[in-house]
Amino acid sequence: MEEQEAARQRALNESMQSMTDHTSPSKNGKQIRFADTTKTSQMTSVMRKSSINPEQKRTKAILSDEHEHTQKFTSVTGNTFTQTKKIEKEQNYYLSNNKGIAIVFNPQMGELPPHSEIPITVTIYNNVCGKFDDKIISNVKGLQPFVFPVSIGISGSPIVIPVNQVGLNYKTTPPTLPMPSIVVNSQPITKTFKLKNTGIRAIQVDWKIYDSKDLEHGDGDIFSMNVIKNTGFDSNENPYKFNFGAIEHEESKNSAFEVTPKNSALGPREIQNFTVTFFSNKGVGEFRSIVMATPELTQDELELAEPGDEFLKRGALGIISLNLAGETINPELTIDKKSRHDGENHMNFKYWSIPNDADAPSAT
Repeated sequence: MEEQEAARQRALNESMQSMTDHTSPSKNGKQIRFADTTKTSQMTSVMRKSSINPEQKRTKAILSDEHEHTQKFTSVTGNTFTQTKKIEKEQNYYLSNNKGIAIVFNPQMGELPPHSEIPITVTIYNNVCGKFDDKIISNVKGLQPFVFPVSIGISGSPIVIPVNQVGLNYKTTPPTLPMPSIVVNSQPITKTFKLKNTGIRAIQVDWKIYDSKDLEHGDGDIFSMNVIKNTGFDSNENPYKFNFGAIEHEESKNSAFEVTPKNSALGPREIQNFTVTFFSNKGVGEFRSIVMATPELTQDELELAEPGDEFLKRGALGIISLNLAGETINPELTIDKKSRHDGENHMNFKYWSIPNDADAPSAT
């Protein structure tokens, strides 16, 4: 018991000595405890270093796609945006070899348990039109290879009007390029839009303008129809099919709109600007037209292509078009201020005797 009491007394003395080391008497006799200045100095040094160069901590970009993995969109539009961007990223990867088409299987390989089924997702990436025939070989361990014939027909135009262009109205089909209302016989106004070639081949684009008044006077037929032999993959079931061909009307003459350049070749994955000019010397009123082009392979691409390919036919690459709208109004002179106290509107006209004088008023 005496040993335990002595040990407790020693511990108490050490505790009192520790408190004495960190305190000092004040003038009024009270004990004042000092803080540990070592840690404070270190913290102050760190704060000073960080305040000197605050940009050194910003090693990552402020805007990135990392948030899409942790903070997913909850709306349908947001999910569609994320999926579309993912598909575009994958498409750029699989089509980087400029083959024009890629067939991707997911999963590509794996183990199939007994009496089980595993769905295989087949995704086709492409940036070229035409008909493609190939064979898919399935290798199963212990069995002979199994061959699947594949026939793919891709239609449509590689020429697209990129979205999010300022001044284009995408709520109409096709999109509309509206022109502001201008005074008749004033200076022409212009607007610019872009076209993009998403394919791997050079495409020739030749624009034609059709005014709405000229289309209304036609016979109303927009396509011709005939029966041709079916050469597609379903030719055994349907040996013949209907062929629809667009009827090209005569291009409008003396139109209020003009597109430049009218003839142009877009290289692979190229974006090109086109300018539409609206002339106000065609009378007063509303003007509605459509500018249309039937993309075709350039002459150099046609020489390299194989005869018999379906995309060599005119119209096989689709049609690209844009609505044009403009309006001209009559000039009107109004006076919106009263310069005299009599309540009447007054205007002063001056004629300068020396027209070329620097002090002469404007003639307008």
